[in-house]
Amino acid sequence: MTKKSVVKKEVVTRINDLRVEGKGNQEIYAILSPEYFDRKEIAKIITATVTFERKEQYKVAQYALLVLIGITILFKVMFGFAFALALQSKVALITVLIFPALNIFFFVQVYRYEAAIYRLCGIFALIGLTRSFTNKIDAPDWTMAVDVIIALSMVALCFFLDSKLFPNFTPNNMKPDKNGDFRVE
Repeated sequence: MTKKSVVKKEVVTRINDLRVEGKGNQEIYAILSPEYFDRKEIAKIITATVTFERKEQYKVAQYALLVLIGITILFKVMFGFAFALALQSKVALITVLIFPALNIFFFVQVYRYEAAIYRLCGIFALIGLTRSFTNKIDAPDWTMAVDVIIALSMVALCFFLDSKLFPNFTPNNMKPDKNGDFRVE
């Protein structure tokens, strides 16, 4: 059998097919690793692919996170329109697309269950939370309270889902055993 390069979409499809057959992560690794050149990449993809059971078990939390990210996109679009109207410039309307761009990216990646994005989204929500406390804006107190509640909820959900959906996803800490194989359970 000739080895081939890793194509993530193809490997994820094979992983999901093997999971349907009842195979565990280590069994899947044993099946796939001889077929591909990069064993570490196979191990990363296996640990970054959410199982059907975990998807079902944590779907309410996943939807809640998506709703919160959607709310932040809506707020940023509203802020962008207010900013564009204040400047009374057509060029400023471009800011309506720029302000929520990162949140739209997070929304799409969380929707697709991309393992690495949950921590990053949580870190950015944490940064936004600290920024909420440091900004002294002439805004009503209730807006800051809403901002803090949304940010705290996003931080909690991001790190919670990261740990529950992808418990073994540690791409930088994967070490091979003496045979060159990786533990993916």
